[in-house]
Amino acid sequence: MNVTNFVAQKAAKKMCKWKFIYPEQEDEYTYSIQVIFEKVIGYFVLLFLSVFNHLFWQTVIFLIFFSNLRKYTGGYHAGSFFECMGLSVIVYETYVIFFYPLIINLNYLKHFLLGVSLVVVLILGTVNHPNMQLDEIELSLCKKAARKMAVVEVIVIIISCFLGVDSSCISFMNFGFCLCAIMLLIAKIIRQEVIM
Repeated sequence: MNVTNFVAQKAAKKMCKWKFIYPEQEDEYTYSIQVIFEKVIGYFVLLFLSVFNHLFWQTVIFLIFFSNLRKYTGGYHAGSFFECMGLSVIVYETYVIFFYPLIINLNYLKHFLLGVSLVVVLILGTVNHPNMQLDEIELSLCKKAARKMAVVEVIVIIISCFLGVDSSCISFMNFGFCLCAIMLLIAKIIRQEVIM
């Protein structure tokens, strides 16, 4: 049992004790509380790093684009929360230190990567991760939602380019979108999915 699971269990037990939930709902609430708790920690850590990198608003935009698409696409999942957190920090800092300075003014490269990522999301849609355990109908609905969200995000990025939105913000929009596509591909390559 890890720390976040321990805290979630304690919270669910308190909710049960105070009669906010029924005893048979305790496991569901433990899981939900743990997921929320881990997301809050993850967002806080990345936003904390963004302040030191002087990229707070760009990181907020990245998190919005990434989170909105990721909830439908699924993709690679680390083995534990702390592994996920470590990988998230490494990926974020690698992008900020190495890739962001290189591509911020290379619009053709940003557009190319966005186009390739869009094709990946449109083709794959969703990876049915073992934690999700989607049935065929749910998987089909998730793939449609992922494709629609991908198109919406790409349209927002294109409109932002035409409106002259700061290149740093557009770079982080692209980063969020491309990262979802990369995680889809990784999950497919390492076969981290439920095949129906």
